[in-house]
Order: sequence, then structure tokens, then C-alpha cells
Amino acid sequence: MFLKLDVDKNGTLDKEELKVGMDELIGTFEMEQTNWDEFFKAIDSDGNGVIDHKEFIVASFDRQKLVNKANLDMAFDIIDENHDGSLSIDEIKKCFKGSDETWQ
Repeated sequence: MFLKLDVDKNGTLDKEELKVGMDELIGTFEMEQTNWDEFFKAIDSDGNGVIDHKEFIVASFDRQKLVNKANLDMAFDIIDENHDGSLSIDEIKKCFKGSDETWQ
């Protein structure tokens, strides 16, 4: 996933690459700029303004940085395409791009 997000192939992600990549991978969604800044800062552990591969991997597994109510609500809203407040098996399948055989 990191390589797909790293559009300029320089080995790091800046805020724009992360936002554009997330939009392309999971669909466009609205997030206030302050939330993007906080999200980015939480992953950019050395504070140098870019996310390297190591920071990306660590953030992927660091629940305290990524798993909070705001991020969970955002993830739920992204998966809940029809915005009915619940997740159908089809919405979950689409999110994880699993084949029918995977879910049977």
C-alpha cells in the first residue's frame, strides 16, 4: 500500500500524497483540514513533515495512534456507503475486496 501511495517514488509520503492516495483507495470523503493535520502528525513520529515506510508500518500497527473514536467513526462512514448506520456484508466485502469464496 505504501508504494501505491508514494506517487513521486521518493520513499516518503507528504500530506497531499496521503490524502490523494486515501481518496483513491477508499473513496473520496470529507475530513476537515485540522483532522488531516492531526492524522498526519500522529503518523509522522519524527516530525519531519513526511511519512517514511517505517513510520507507515508502525502506524499501521500502533492502535493508540490510529484507533480512536474519530478515526473509527470516519472508517465506519467510509464503509457504510448507503449511510444507513449499519454495515452490510456487501459493504464489508467491497471494503476488503474479498471474493465471494473468501466470505463463504
